[in-house]
Amino acid sequence: FKTDLGLSERLIPLIPKSVIAVSESGIFTGRDAARVRAAGAQAILVGEALMKADDPAVLIHEFSVA
Repeated sequence: FKTDLGLSERLIPLIPKSVIAVSESGIFTGRDAARVRAAGAQAILVGEALMKADDPAVLIHEFSVA
């Protein structure tokens, strides 16, 4: 199984503006979140990242300011 944030970068521009664009995989850092946000993602799924994080509150903050 391979995750690739580039997939979000390629597909999000094809999603109609009336649809919420969600990037669903491979987001583990604030930098990852910023990358998909720049691609147009309006939401992200980060369950695995939160489960593996030493401090989930810090990670959530990183995501929120990305």
